[in-house]
Amino acid sequence: MSRSILVIGSMNMDLLLRVKRFPRPGETVLGSDLRQIPGGKGANQAVAAARAGARVAILGSVGTDEFGAKLKATLEKEGIDVRGVHESSHSPSGVALITIDERGENQIVVSPGSNAQVTTERLLSAKTAIQSAGLVLLQREIPPSSVALGMDLAAAQGVPVLLNPAPAGPVPRRLLKSTEVLVLNETEAEVLLGQRISGRRRVEAAVNALASFVGGGTVVLTLGGKGACLKSPGTKPSFLPAHAVRVVDTTAAGDTFVGAFAARYLESREALGAANYAMGAAALCVTRLGAIPSIPRRPEVERFLRKGGKLGNRELGTRNAE
Repeated sequence: MSRSILVIGSMNMDLLLRVKRFPRPGETVLGSDLRQIPGGKGANQAVAAARAGARVAILGSVGTDEFGAKLKATLEKEGIDVRGVHESSHSPSGVALITIDERGENQIVVSPGSNAQVTTERLLSAKTAIQSAGLVLLQREIPPSSVALGMDLAAAQGVPVLLNPAPAGPVPRRLLKSTEVLVLNETEAEVLLGQRISGRRRVEAAVNALASFVGGGTVVLTLGGKGACLKSPGTKPSFLPAHAVRVVDTTAAGDTFVGAFAARYLESREALGAANYAMGAAALCVTRLGAIPSIPRRPEVERFLRKGGKLGNRELGTRNAE
């Protein structure tokens, strides 16, 4: 049986509202009915990897509340191993407040809640799970000390680490050296490099610089509607164009890319093929509303890519009701 992806990360309940436009400071605007949708970067990426065909386990924390129970049940339904999910009686489940405008752009404020309970002590107690994984996937919605320890424990046993440094923030160079694959967006890259990135030449220079810091030498810089730029060891940066789709909601598009890439990379150890698949998965994600409900499954991604990245009329704007 293939080895699994271990996600160490956050689990949030997304409270989602649609608006015609975002309010200015001090302004009130009317929105849609409130929707509660399971999400969080760790959970989103875990589901994206599972729907891409990987065996997945997650280490995280939720509260002993209604949101926590729903988050765990959602992941269990996807076949994800949730034995590493701690239930905190002292902290509520994490919550993300999300507004989406009519262009599909979003604004998000996160209350970490019990995600702060993914402590170094809990990671040490899960040392065996980390060491037996085929790939460890981390983000930055849990305490920085836990991100560092998770990477150190994996690297010490030769377990590949895929780091998604989101939300944007500093990452010590020594941790980048413990990273096999770095997947990040322009904002996160600008924070790590301390400079603005705009235009093809600067993107190429940024990817080359980041690859020199990353132990495994593989970097994927996602560029939103402009596609992505990939650098693997021994190759020049290559640009992957975005698929032209109607954008409904960009929530979880980045997480979908990361999780889908992780699944295909673990399967093949071939970054370009993994990135091409992830581009298709992310494109389908933005045509749907919400986080986890918008993440596509492998058969539909493969069908989408076989059709050259085009959706038929029957598929446009469809919703995943799960």
